[in-house]
Formats: sequence, C-alpha cells, structure tokens
Amino acid sequence: MTVSRRRLVAVALALVAVVAVPTAVAAPDDAVTVEQSLAADSVAPGGSVGLTVTVEVEDVDAPAINVTVPADWTVEVVDDGDSDASYGTAWLWQDGDEHTVELSLGVPETAGGGSYEVAATGSGIYQDTGERVTDRTVDDVDVSGAVAVTADAGENRTVTPGTSVELDGSGSTAPDDADLTYRWTQVSGPSVTLADNGTATPEFAAPDVTDAATLAFELTVADTNGTTDTDRVAVTVERPNRPPTARAGDDRSVAPETTVELNGTGSSDPDGDDLAFAWRQVDGPNVTLTDERTATPEFEAPAGDDTRRLTFQMAVSDGTAEAVTDTVVVTVEDTNAAPTAVAGSDRRSDPGTTVELTGTESTDPDGDELDYEWTQVEGPSVELDDADSATPAFEVPQTDGPTPLTFELTVSDGRQTSTDRVTITAEGTPTPVAEAGADRSVVEGRTVTLDGSADDAADASYAWTQVGGPSVTLDDASTRSPSFDAPSVDDETTLTFEFTVTDEADRSDTDSTTVTVQPRSSGGDSGQSDGDDGGSDSGGDRDADEREAGGGGGGGGGGGGGSAAPPEPSGPTVGIDRPDGRSAIVSVAATDDTPVGVTPRAADDGLTYERLSVAPSATPAILRVAGPNNTTRVVVGVRPVGTLATDTAADATVTATFSVAGATLGDADPESVTAYRVEEGAVTALNTTLVETSGGRHVYNVTTTAPAELTVGVPVPALSVTDVRTNVSEAGVGDPVEVTVTVANEGRREGTETVRLDGAGTTTNRTVTLAAGETTETTFVRRFESAGDQTVRAGDASATVTVGDASTPASGGSATPSSAAGTDAEGRTDGQTTGGSGPGLGVAVTLVALLVAGLLARRR
Repeated sequence: MTVSRRRLVAVALALVAVVAVPTAVAAPDDAVTVEQSLAADSVAPGGSVGLTVTVEVEDVDAPAINVTVPADWTVEVVDDGDSDASYGTAWLWQDGDEHTVELSLGVPETAGGGSYEVAATGSGIYQDTGERVTDRTVDDVDVSGAVAVTADAGENRTVTPGTSVELDGSGSTAPDDADLTYRWTQVSGPSVTLADNGTATPEFAAPDVTDAATLAFELTVADTNGTTDTDRVAVTVERPNRPPTARAGDDRSVAPETTVELNGTGSSDPDGDDLAFAWRQVDGPNVTLTDERTATPEFEAPAGDDTRRLTFQMAVSDGTAEAVTDTVVVTVEDTNAAPTAVAGSDRRSDPGTTVELTGTESTDPDGDELDYEWTQVEGPSVELDDADSATPAFEVPQTDGPTPLTFELTVSDGRQTSTDRVTITAEGTPTPVAEAGADRSVVEGRTVTLDGSADDAADASYAWTQVGGPSVTLDDASTRSPSFDAPSVDDETTLTFEFTVTDEADRSDTDSTTVTVQPRSSGGDSGQSDGDDGGSDSGGDRDADEREAGGGGGGGGGGGGGSAAPPEPSGPTVGIDRPDGRSAIVSVAATDDTPVGVTPRAADDGLTYERLSVAPSATPAILRVAGPNNTTRVVVGVRPVGTLATDTAADATVTATFSVAGATLGDADPESVTAYRVEEGAVTALNTTLVETSGGRHVYNVTTTAPAELTVGVPVPALSVTDVRTNVSEAGVGDPVEVTVTVANEGRREGTETVRLDGAGTTTNRTVTLAAGETTETTFVRRFESAGDQTVRAGDASATVTVGDASTPASGGSATPSSAAGTDAEGRTDGQTTGGSGPGLGVAVTLVALLVAGLLARRR
C-alpha cells in the first residue's frame, strides 16, 4: 500500500469519528482549543458574513473542525486550510498543531430579525486509547432589516466578433454609500479573458464565433461588513450570415399523366435561417406548377408517346444572402417494366426472438415506388406487425422441433406485380430438465440453501414445494435457491423438496432432493449460523481476541495448521469494529511487530473469515466477506463460493484462515477449494491448505500480500465452440462437405460437453471430453439437398457454403474431396480428431476416383 493510500485510510477512519460518533470526552488540560471570529456582529437578510475558525491541539492526533450554523444558512468555503478530508461542514487534518478554515455564511432572504447562534467544535483523538476529545465555542449573529448590498451587472447586449466589450457594474449600491469591492467571473459561453475583473468595469474582446454564442458573467459585490450580493449579465456575440445550399432533388423518370412532386426539402441553411423557395420551368413542354413558392410544388406530367425532358430551376434565399439555385430534370416515359420481388434469404431463428422480413432488395427498373404486401402461406400462424411495409416483423413461435414458416411477398409498381417467398425455420426447443441438486445432510439449526438448476429452459419460472418431513418455511420458493432453517430434531430426520421448472411455453419438469437433519449430539456442530450477527465487540469479545493475539504467525499457503502457536507478544491490545456481519475493522497495538492472530468473525452465506494473522504496524485492517450469492467477480473456470477482501494500513503479508460450509461445496472435493488473486486481469491460484474438517465445515489457510481481494472457489470445466469451418466454400447439391468444429476447454479441470451441429435440415450431437486448457477438433459431413447459401452452426460459431444446382456444380465442378471421414445423410460414419485432423481415407478415395476416371476416358 502506498503512503498516500495509508494516509487516506487513516483520514477516512478519523473523519467517520468526527461526523458520526455522537459521544466524546471534554478536552483535558487544553488538549484541544477552538476559536472562531465573525467578520461582523450583524447582517441583513440575504447578505453574508465571514467566519474564521481555528483549532489548536496538543498530544492528540487527527485535529478536526465541525461548524454548526442556523437552518437554511449556507456555508461557502473560502479557504479550507489544506484539509486532508472534509464532509459537509467538517474538516480533518492528519497531524499538525494548529489549523484554520475561512468561511462565508449566507443568510436567507426570508430570515427574520433576531439573534442566531453559530458554533464551532474542535476535536482530536488520543492515539493510545482511541478516545476523541473536543472543545466548543458559540457566537451570536444579529440579523436586522437593514438594506442589503445590491449588485447590478448592467444590461444584456449583443456585439459582433472582435469588439472590445466593457462590462458595467457601476450601478451596484450599498447602504450609506459604503465602499464596495467587485469580483467578476465568467459562468458560461466561449472562454474569454477579463481585464481588471476586480473593478466595476472590466473589459474583454468578443471571440470569433461561427454560430451565435452567449457569454454570461456574474458580478459579486461586498461591503466592508462582508455583506455580498450577485447579479449576472449576458453578452451575445452575433454570428456572420452564411448562404444556404440549394438541393432540387434527384433527376427521375415518370409516366405520362401522373402527378409529379418536385422536392427541394434537401436544401439547407448552415445558420438555421428560414428559407424562401421559388420554382420555374426552364426547358421542355410547358406545364403548370402549383405552389411554386413552396419546397414541394406539383405538376401533371404531359401525355404523349415520346420521351420528353422537363427542366426546373429552384432558387432558395435566407433573406440576407443572394439566392442560390439548383435544377432538376424530370423525364416523362410511357414504357413501364415489371418490378422484381426479393423476399430475402431463408434462415433459422430461435423461439421467442423477433424476426424482421426483408423485402428492401426488391427493385423496379423504372424507378417506380413499390407497394409491399406480405402473407403467410405455411407453418404455425404468426402475426406480422406491418404486413404492407418492406420490413414487417413477427415473433418466432415455440415449437417442439425445427418448423418452417413460409411467407410470400408481393410487390407492385402500381401497374404490374411480382412475388417471391422466404422460409424462416423456427428452431424447436426441448422440454426443460429440472435438477433439484444433490441430497445432503445438515445439523439442526443450520441455514440451508437449496440449489436448483434447469437445462434447456429459457425465461423459466421456478417453484419449490416441501413434500416430506417436518414443515419448514422457504424464504422465497419462486427462486432457484431458496433458504430455510433446519428444524430442531431428536433423531435423524429427512425433509423432501420438489423443484419444478416451467419454461415460457408452459412446459415443465420436476425433480426432488432430500435434506437429512441431524441432531446436535450426532452432528458435532456448534449450531452457529453460517453468517455472523454483526454488531460491535463487547468487552468479553475484546478479551477473547486479546487471548488469541500472537497465535497467527506467518503460516498458511501450504504450511498446514498443525504447528504450535508462537509466544504471545507483550501486552497486545486488539480492537475490532463490526459495522455488519460481513465486515470488520481490526486494530492492534503491541510493543513489537510480531504478527498477531485475530478472530474477526465475519461471515456471509456459508463462507466465514475465521482468523487474520497480521503485524500490528499494518493495522488498522479492513476485512470483507461475500458469499456465493453476493459475489460479482467472475473467474473463468471457477465456481465461486465467495470472496475475501483484506486491506491494511501498510503493505503487509497476511495469513487468512477461512471456512466453507460443506453444503456450499455440494459434491465438490473439499481438497480442490482454492483462493485466486485477480490483479489487472491476471488470475493467480494461491497455495491454499485444508487444515481441518469439523462440524460440517472445512477450514483453510492462505497467505498473501494486502491489499488483496481473493475469489474462493472450486475449479470447473468451461467448454465452448470457438470455430466452425468447412473444407470448401462452394459445392454442388448432394456433394459431401466436411464441417470441422473446434472446441476448447478454458476451465481448470477436465469436462465433457455435447456439441450440437445444425445445418442441411438435420441436427447432430457429439460428446467431447477435454482436459483443462485442451483444444480438440471434430469433423462432420453434410450433404446439402437444395441450392443457395447454406449455413451450418455450432454454439455461437457458423460457416456458410454456396451450393450450386446439381446439374451445374459450383465453380464448374464437384466439391473438393474431404480429407476426413464423417456422418452424412446416408448414414456413413464420421471421424473425430483431437488437436488437428489425421490423414484418414480421403486421399485414398481421391486417388481411386482419379484412376477410374482415367480408365473410362481411355475406353471412350
């Protein structure tokens, strides 16, 4: 821990004492002295008065000042005396004998006349005992109805760039024509430099701006009594005018006797000025424009068999700059060609997802606007949200297996139509599988957390029901992991629970688990909850920790727990503060720096911080515990059982002793529990030693350097598909195509995963087992029965093959022969390789095929 960080820890602890601890002792022998001085004895409503507070300390640390003012009065800090920390109206220093803060107290305009009390409290802390001592002083301020100071920053105005602007606060007044001081500050707008901002009339140069900009300045005036008032003035720097841009629209072709709308709405003005439009025809057969003074006039295309060109000029003006023009050509053609409907590519989607159909690639050779109409012609009925648009959408329904939904798109240019179809295959999802967790045994009085899970259950709901044994109360039966307190029993008693999972399609599955409750006499457990009741230590708790002091040493990290404790240091003093059951603040004072063992008793959800061994000079130490349900840090390949955080006042080696409830580990090997340290994205497994198993709990030691946040967990596998590729990018209908799927185990132990390959209308599953850190490739063979772009996918990876018609293979020939065997639609066996593909039979088959082809050619 750096020096600045240690200082921050000390300051934070002392500041908490200043603002939060209500009890303190009076300062003996003038150990703390506080004085305050008001700039004036009286002030008018709406005015302000200066306040100076000084604290002097002797033989105490952490000097502090806390100021109390009447309700609704404001406190502005003029000088905080280089305080190390502040909170509201409290200021704190780490050391030093004398500190002063200067403040400005603001009186509300609604304040009534009378005397108001202003108090200052000075404090310090005895390092040896931790006691806080204080001194307090009080002064009165009279609020009268006297006329307050009035600030007048002058009138708002508008200037041009480069102008020298003089602000004018000379209209400000004070009672009895008292002398005033002036302070000008800029509060908004492009930054400028004020010359003589401490006078009534400072000056600045108006900035060069592209657009209009407003600069706001605040004037603060004060009289000799410290009474102040503020006023603001705005100076607007006008922008230069820029000419507009004319856009008469794109040239186009239209049919005879149709209404044509010209479109100048693409015109713009960089200054945002309103534009005036004027259209006129400059070439072609004469037509009549309607509303030629608008952005969108209309005319009727003339009749006739010939192609004719009509040219129109549009002029736009912003009212200041000279008008600018643009022209557009409208060609009148009598020939209409049919549009082409394109409904998009076939694809697959999961139930519950929103699919957007895409007809935007439909075209019309004449450039005519197209009308769209979508209808469903196959599959479970769905509702299109906008069937007469190019891109309607629908929600994929829930199905038990792959189900095609076919839609037909009809496009029309007003005279002719065209149709196309697209098929969206709804990927069916299996019925969910409920897992109620392993049966377990606990001691009476324990808090038990059930652990349900579900496979293939999207957006599932959960329900736990007790079906056997003495009735208990589940804290939230609609979650996967509700808790209950094991009842008191005389003999071994079994409680049975059923766990039901229901998916979004209202399909459900149920599993059961048992919890066997042992009486204390047979369980050997103390009956203490996995958590901690929090609170602060009583005197007896402090004595217990002092008896433990000196028992920590530097063990852990593989050193076991069986070695004898070193001698206790002479007279260590241990202090423990527990803000809640999951955290503790440990302080140790001793005559030497031999590590001391302290029992923090911080726990959460099955994880307990049993003991901390730390050198006294490194305290105070802050400890935190988070159980598995409150752990947010994710370490790939680790199932967390919680986190342990240790922060000390100085960089130090600490040994943490923690315990994990057996029920939290489930079926995991207690020997596999490991503490992981995460720093800057790097994960380091620490030497974690199982030192004891007793009363249903497993106790471990781990040594590390504070500050540290350790994730405690069990290594697990983490298998995923990282790549899907094919041996060819193009193939003919019915040609074999090799699909290679790469699977990696990024976890920390061996695992097994079922790889599911979808494509060519079929689904194939294959089981893969990988050691930690291992990668494997497994190969499938697919034959595609229809032309077009065909996609195969596994996990989140996919590959696409362009399939040509069977009579005309893609790229003028058959697909490239595969170098590994696979399972195709005719049932042939596929192969699997690990860490790369082998030679297989593909080369031999290719050579035989070439030999036969040569013989046949010779016979011809």
